[in-house]
Amino acid sequence: MSDLAWLNAFGSDLNSASQSVTSSVGNGIGNTIGGSVITEGDQRVGDHGFSLGGDNSASQHVDASVANGAFNTVGGSVITEGDQRVGDHGFSSFSLGSDNSAHQDVNATVGNGLGNFIGGPVITEGSQSVGGHGFGFGFGGDNMASQHVDASVANGAFNAVLGGVATEAHQSVGGDHGMMTVHPI
Repeated sequence: MSDLAWLNAFGSDLNSASQSVTSSVGNGIGNTIGGSVITEGDQRVGDHGFSLGGDNSASQHVDASVANGAFNTVGGSVITEGDQRVGDHGFSSFSLGSDNSAHQDVNATVGNGLGNFIGGPVITEGSQSVGGHGFGFGFGGDNMASQHVDASVANGAFNAVLGGVATEAHQSVGGDHGMMTVHPI
């Protein structure tokens, strides 16, 4: 049995994923949305159970364009959220090292233009976790991550947001969240 065949037989693998969530709501002139607008992406990629390692690559894009133009109304909140978890989140009793790569974009463009009204808060949030977060004894691995969380809210003239505007990013990168990682010299 070749080394690659042995690794594949016992849980080593390549996981690659791309996720895109887009909403375009109430843009133009005189549109009314009676409640909230929620755009949400949730992505989990790679080795969430027992594993000997593997390579994981993921890309996530969550975009919302809401009530831009003139005299548009949203009766509630506008919430745009992305949650991304990439690589080795379970029991890896003996990992040969995983390489994890992730990219996340969360963008909200809300209430820009003339005379737009948002009746609640505008929340734009990204959460990204990349690399071995489980229980195990591993031999290194590389973790690479990029994250962008952007909001453009109520720019123009006579626009109103009755709630707060919050833009948040949370990022955790690296293989030292479990019990032990051994990095060879």
